[in-house]
Parts: sequence; C-alpha cells; structure tokens
Amino acid sequence: MIGRNLTALLARPFREKKQKASWNASKSAKLEEFIKGWGERLGQPNYKKGIAGGDVGADNLYTFGDGPSEKINAEYSDNGLGTAKYRIVERYSNWDKYPDVHSYFFLR
Repeated sequence: MIGRNLTALLARPFREKKQKASWNASKSAKLEEFIKGWGERLGQPNYKKGIAGGDVGADNLYTFGDGPSEKINAEYSDNGLGTAKYRIVERYSNWDKYPDVHSYFFLR
C-alpha cells in the first residue's frame, strides 16, 4: 500500500510554487525618501537612484573579504522576483563624487 501511494505521489506533475512580487513602486518611493534623508545626515546628499555613470552589471559582482573572491549569484529585478539567490531591486550611488564613489545595492 505504501509503495503504491508513494508511486502515485511521485507520478504527479511537479507544480512550481508561484512567487509573489515583493517589491513595488510604493516600497521604492519609501526607500528613495529614506536614502535622501540618510544621505543628508551623512553629509552626502548626492545619492542618485539607478546606475548613473558606472555600469555595474549583476554579473560583475564579487565577494570581498578574507577569503578568495567569488562571483555572487545576483540579478536585477523590478519586482523582487527571479531565480538568482540575490535579486537587486534598487541601487543608489554617488557617481558625481568619482573617484570616491559609494554604491548601495538593495535586495529582496
């Protein structure tokens, strides 16, 4: 009996779990408001949303630390959905301060 039930269960077509978008325009606007105030408090009021100046593709992101550098499994996503381990929904940077640039990647 157990063998038949298990066989029937394994024979069912696999259904992917439908992902729900976790990022939207409202959350993006709240983050933008936060970054503006945060940058001003830091004395760096020039953070801009998106990639403005230096193109850092998701395929060019690597770990940094004590060990060897490794490529990060990341992708850009408008809504937080995707297949990569890390889904980048926003990026803020201050490219107008080149070469002293700071970039912040926000993940969902």
